[in-house]
Amino acid sequence: MKVSDFIREYLFESRGRLSQSSLERYGRSFKAFLKYLGDRELEDLSTRLITAFACGRLADGVLPESVNLDLRHVKAALNKAYRWELIPKPVHVEMVRTPKRLPRHLTPEQFQKILDAESIPAFKRLWTFLVWTALRRNEALNLTWDRVTYGPSPHVRVVGKGDQERIVPLMPPAVAALGEPRESGPVFDFKNPVQVTKRFKHTAVKAGLSEHRLHDLRHSGISWLVGRGAPLKLVQDFAGHSTILTTMNYVKIYPGDSYETLLKICGFKDEEK
Repeated sequence: MKVSDFIREYLFESRGRLSQSSLERYGRSFKAFLKYLGDRELEDLSTRLITAFACGRLADGVLPESVNLDLRHVKAALNKAYRWELIPKPVHVEMVRTPKRLPRHLTPEQFQKILDAESIPAFKRLWTFLVWTALRRNEALNLTWDRVTYGPSPHVRVVGKGDQERIVPLMPPAVAALGEPRESGPVFDFKNPVQVTKRFKHTAVKAGLSEHRLHDLRHSGISWLVGRGAPLKLVQDFAGHSTILTTMNYVKIYPGDSYETLLKICGFKDEEK
């Protein structure tokens, strides 16, 4: 079987378990894969060839994180090819090394600059909702009114990664960002997720915060909770992290407690800070 034929079959089979946006992202990864390696026999693929693909992507200036996303998609497809008995043995896929960085986030003051720079009310509502719920882009855009509960403890039922459902409490700014409630349909009526991402980038540049991206709103909401002393288990459930180790990365953003502890250990007086 040719690689292109397998990819078509794999994407067709994946329609029942992946969202449309995920299918499109897989498709872009496979398109790049075919561009670099050509349409060869599926069983000819090897670790060496896949590593050459990764090196080519890096040479083109693609970020290591994006290359690894491509590689994860390729790995998932090849694992399925092995289970379908289309290749005689599994193909080892090596990820590229990525720098370890703290989660990039906005301070409350920086987020206010984003709101001040945003001229379209619908987007301003969305930015506010994202930062106060820490939802991922597609989690918010897929949210429908039947999943919104008002009352003494307003919340939404969100379907996140891995088709996992969770309850996300709504703080007053998030409730206000919902706007006028309706009986049915999407809460945020944006048809094109990519355009939403581009709009945020445009607004961030306008606000003088060009280094920030849409996903930083999620990082910001989580980091604000951690910075205010919210229990990590609560934050983990709120954010939908599969492991608390991911949540603990946000603790490193705030050195305050560590700094005070070190002052006491080393015997420095407060006036010497």
